[in-house]
Amino acid sequence: MTTKSPMTKFTLKNLNQMFPDDVSCLEYIRFKKFPERIDCPECKKNALFHKVTNRKTYACDYCGYQISPTADTIFHKSPTPLTTWFYVIYLMAQTRGGISAKQIQRETGVTYKCAWRMCKEIRSMLFEDNNDKLDGQVELESRILVARKPVVVVVEPMEKRLSLE
Repeated sequence: MTTKSPMTKFTLKNLNQMFPDDVSCLEYIRFKKFPERIDCPECKKNALFHKVTNRKTYACDYCGYQISPTADTIFHKSPTPLTTWFYVIYLMAQTRGGISAKQIQRETGVTYKCAWRMCKEIRSMLFEDNNDKLDGQVELESRILVARKPVVVVVEPMEKRLSLE
């Protein structure tokens, strides 16, 4: 008997509901990168930070020191809307054999140069040299995985878990 995975598919509809605009994308990045209250580097108080109007930054409620959730990320100093970035990440995660910059250009309306840079940044992020192991429930489809470092893959019989060591 085959059991269905408890993981649900993440569809384009889900993406558009979760991230309808740049503000929701920025909020998502902010809360992934920082806790709700942050020790302000300037005034040294544990403060709430509020969104600065018309900027991709948050300011300390006490002293006005600004932090940028996009700093040190692939989105840093990019004039491309965050919704476009999130859509491209979604497309790259959904396609089996990858997606070309030309296809990204056609689907998003950005220039080829911008589409190429986005693909390059997303791929480099995926292959960053970190030793973080996957946690939680991970679902893999049958794909050809290419790694820069040797990886041992242990595959158990059908419908069993796949573990990476």
